[in-house]
Amino acid sequence: MVQDVYAHGRGYAARLRAPTAEWGWRVALVAPLVGMGLALSAGFCVAALRALGLSWPITFPEGAQLAAVLRVRDGESLYLDFRQFPYLITPYPPVLYLAAGLLSRALDLSVPATLVATRGITLLASLAAAGSIFALARAAGAARLAALAGAGLLLPLPLLDKWGYTIRPDLPALALSLLAALLLLRRPERVAPAAAVAALAFLTKQTMVALPVAAVIWLWWDGRRAGAGRFAGTWLGLVLGSFLLLHLLTDGRHELNVVLAQLNPTNGLEVTLRGFLPLPNQAWLPIGLAIGALVSELLRRRRLGLLGCYWLVALGVALFTLRGRGSNVNYLIESAALACALAAVAVDQLWRRLDSTSRLGRLAAVPLAAATLIWGLQIGQYWRERGGVDPERRAPIQEIAEARSVLAEEALFVVLAGKPVLLSDPFQLSQLTSAGRWDPADLVQRIKRDEFDLIVLQGDVRQPRFAKGQPFWPEAVRQAIKDQYVPAGRVGIFWLYAPER
Repeated sequence: MVQDVYAHGRGYAARLRAPTAEWGWRVALVAPLVGMGLALSAGFCVAALRALGLSWPITFPEGAQLAAVLRVRDGESLYLDFRQFPYLITPYPPVLYLAAGLLSRALDLSVPATLVATRGITLLASLAAAGSIFALARAAGAARLAALAGAGLLLPLPLLDKWGYTIRPDLPALALSLLAALLLLRRPERVAPAAAVAALAFLTKQTMVALPVAAVIWLWWDGRRAGAGRFAGTWLGLVLGSFLLLHLLTDGRHELNVVLAQLNPTNGLEVTLRGFLPLPNQAWLPIGLAIGALVSELLRRRRLGLLGCYWLVALGVALFTLRGRGSNVNYLIESAALACALAAVAVDQLWRRLDSTSRLGRLAAVPLAAATLIWGLQIGQYWRERGGVDPERRAPIQEIAEARSVLAEEALFVVLAGKPVLLSDPFQLSQLTSAGRWDPADLVQRIKRDEFDLIVLQGDVRQPRFAKGQPFWPEAVRQAIKDQYVPAGRVGIFWLYAPER
């Protein structure tokens, strides 16, 4: 009898210890991810808040986007014919411009306040994207801590540095697309709200096509073929209807800027792949976890869920868009965000395996914690050394304000100086010149007639500059400036040129 009581006591003590041991392993699995993610996300937020009011371009050419917002605020045309003077390209659909411009008009904001408010919209969209990752992971069945771990991986990525708080539609469009995925995942029988939000994302940035494609594929594979048809019909109807309305309202200038102006020269496969490398280099931890989640899902269900389909399609879209010479790392942000959502699912699967009978989760907890530490040190070093925007040199705003007519590479200084923007993006115009869609002859003649009192460049006009194999300025324009204008001083990194006479 004494032996029975002793055995019973040992069993009872083991049962008491088991939950404690399981929670200890679970904390060891999730705590490093959550802690590192939140700490690095705070660093992103600090850098963003510091940059909101800077009189300095966060991304190039941010000033042209601000000028478009101000045209909406002032009731002017958003889309112009860039083939005629002034040479202004509005490269994206109207949602962000309308939202920021109407907000500025409603609050009667000044130009600097409009700059801060529009950057703030992008920052809020970045935070909303991280929140959507948390909600998507929860909708996919992940526990709260696992979902929080995945959401904390997004904002620290160097891919979001600058792009997450600049006047660009990338993050607002991403937030809308993730919201559409969340609506579809929670209520797959009601596809119309998700399709409408996905269409709004496309009308914010015209490359947001990954979710509509993935949604139709997922609904079809899931046996909801009528739903797939309704989603496709709703999305196409809203997008095509909006494009037709914009065509009529702008006399065709909308598609001239948003579609035709984007059909530029492309890079070869080697350059495209090099442009893709920042994604695995910076997001290797969420990507590794995402791959594990996909493999596990395929082994269990023999097909992919919505998040898996969305991620794979987004990777394909990123590779396609990176072919353009003007492409940048912002095309990788959507893929990175989805990798973070799938990473939360993978962490949840490991979490659930950490019980008293399974060793798989325990074996994964230690290397995952080590990988988290390595990734965190790598990302932390980036934010310490290169993160954020901290210009140490003076901008040529006063010199531009004193001139009568100015041609500048970066339009932000022109806007802040209260001068009209005459050229939005020389690199885009250079690509259009190479593609045969813009003739620089009129601008060359204006330069030869000394129509500009001041030309502001970021380099010596005597030497051509290139970006991704493309001249930064159309060569004929650069030659005309070199022959007709002389150096008039330097302000920081900017070279000032005045007519030779």
